[in-house]
Amino acid sequence: MIMRVVVGAVASALCVSACTGSTPKPPQGTDSPTVTPTAPTPTPTPSPTLDLTVPPVAPEAMATPSADGAAAAATYFTQLYAYAYATADLTAWKAMSEPDCQFCENVINGVTAMVAAGESDTSSAVAVFDSFGTEIDPGVAYSATVRANQGPSERRDKAGNVISRGVGGDVELYFALAWRDGWFVREVDTKLLDSPTP
Repeated sequence: MIMRVVVGAVASALCVSACTGSTPKPPQGTDSPTVTPTAPTPTPTPSPTLDLTVPPVAPEAMATPSADGAAAAATYFTQLYAYAYATADLTAWKAMSEPDCQFCENVINGVTAMVAAGESDTSSAVAVFDSFGTEIDPGVAYSATVRANQGPSERRDKAGNVISRGVGGDVELYFALAWRDGWFVREVDTKLLDSPTP
């Protein structure tokens, strides 16, 4: 498959425990040591996790026919990729796909064939780390570039056996987009930015 997609992690809870008790008193006749209070060490905030059974939310910027809107639309469409394979729900994907978009059609055919064979896909969610758009014909035509990371993936047959694996990596996607009271993807080209070691 052209694009295999970032890192969807299983949600985890962070538990913090503390011991409580009385502070022992120093022996009589001795001075208590001066203790300088220190600032508590900040606890890292876990990154939000993604549930691929929940469709990505279209960002507000997509409501605008602009370079920023094009970048937002391309980012959203990129995130739909893993969702479509994880759930076989192609509704949002098809709604944004132009009939002559070969990349879009390849995904539709791929998901349809997977379902027909009784297979399942455990792609990771796409983590987009950069995106920008370009206005070509104001209010009509735009392009966008998305850089994202693909996490590992597995394809399983109907018995649950792993039949293929993808190691993922960083990818760059080049979008041709049209605006007609909403965004439509005309074509997508992809480029692998690195070659991960299995």
